[in-house]
Amino acid sequence: MTFNIFPLERVIGAAIKGMDFSEASPTKAVSYSWGDQKELVQWQIMKNKETSGLRAFQQKVNPKYPLIWMVDKWVGNAVSQREHLFTNLKFVVCCDTKAEWLNTTREKETMPILTSICEVFLENISRNKNLSIKRENGYPAYSYQKIPNYSSGGNENESTDIWDAILLKFDLITNNNCLKTIELCQ
Repeated sequence: MTFNIFPLERVIGAAIKGMDFSEASPTKAVSYSWGDQKELVQWQIMKNKETSGLRAFQQKVNPKYPLIWMVDKWVGNAVSQREHLFTNLKFVVCCDTKAEWLNTTREKETMPILTSICEVFLENISRNKNLSIKRENGYPAYSYQKIPNYSSGGNENESTDIWDAILLKFDLITNNNCLKTIELCQ
């Protein structure tokens, strides 16, 4: 018997890398990473250092935001030899904002961007031959909520940056029959 621990973070990363966010994102791309709240803060610090270092040498800087952050704490189960079910997946989809903006300004400036990125993300996952959102009554079952940026308190969406965000939640079924190492079949 062989055990196959599925590298979900890397597979999601490869899928996002292949998605076209040019219409949805003002930067024409999105950043992606994963982890818990401490890793998010560390990622933000390292991204700031990388950005300032590249700018100092007049190098191309990959945008920090918009960001799709996969929150750790999901559960994976092998349903068959070629399928895995991952439950309790959470993705924080966020972009930077300005502290002085009121909610009415945020609704006009950042929420349309975030909504569009979420739609592209969900649509591309539903079209992917390796990934599918679990369905209920024939429809993809996902939920979302707006989340504010907290500066303290240990919340999983705590950030060093000021941002607006949407939290996507869904269960995911993977078909690893089509996966070649980590690269996704096209």
